[in-house]
Amino acid sequence: MNDKGSAYYYNEPVMSEIEDFYSYKDEAPIDDETIKSSVLSCLIWYAHVPIEDITIEVNLGYVELRGSVPWMYQKFVIADMVKNLRGVKGIINNVLVICKLSYPYLKN
Repeated sequence: MNDKGSAYYYNEPVMSEIEDFYSYKDEAPIDDETIKSSVLSCLIWYAHVPIEDITIEVNLGYVELRGSVPWMYQKFVIADMVKNLRGVKGIINNVLVICKLSYPYLKN
């Protein structure tokens, strides 16, 4: 628990700088709109992440992910998938983990 009484203390933004191994020196730079569509396509094909709650912004090759997911592993899986895409220079992972489980049997 943090000082506000919330159990969600893993929700700090994560910034990752990435060395772009996938871009070739002779190729033209990839524009932000192409990177954004690649990220969206990648997330659509991964069935374990609820993409309806995720927003994607790209600025000069830096991908910012915002929204919420119910499980911690989903936050990191999203960033792991995106970091391997061509043209991505960094990831700002502002995805929040908001668990929606309830435990009625613990009331007693």
